[in-house]
Amino acid sequence: MNQEKTVFGSWALAVGVITVAIAQTERIGFSDEKRSRWTLYGNALAAGANGIIGGTPRYV
Repeated sequence: MNQEKTVFGSWALAVGVITVAIAQTERIGFSDEKRSRWTLYGNALAAGANGIIGGTPRYV
């Protein structure tokens, strides 16, 4: 179960980071409001993913 959480969290983190990167790309004609919204959603997704990844115990 921990491996599945880690994989899911990693994918969610990647999607969040990519969302923020898209939002910050100036060549995409987003309005300021839409850019702000996409950045917020991406950061929230990345933060949630970090919580999932951080909540899984690691055994060495």
